[in-house]
Amino acid sequence: MAEIDVTDKAKLVIKYGLAGVIALALLCSSLVWYIMYCWGNLDIYDAKIAGNMVGVRAGAPGSVTEVMVHNGDTVKAG
Repeated sequence: MAEIDVTDKAKLVIKYGLAGVIALALLCSSLVWYIMYCWGNLDIYDAKIAGNMVGVRAGAPGSVTEVMVHNGDTVKAG
């Protein structure tokens, strides 16, 4: 059985291996960052607010004097 010289391949792995691993890590972390921070919307359907208090604010200057909804009512923005 003849000997096979693999020093040229080993030199390439040693020369470019660390740079390749670092490039792969940067690519993966960039992808995770893009997914986490650039897709800014999260839509939740059939959600219900569980609590005793719900914040209410007016769209114009002034004060809220009366809230015309009761527990369990469905409300929408606007």
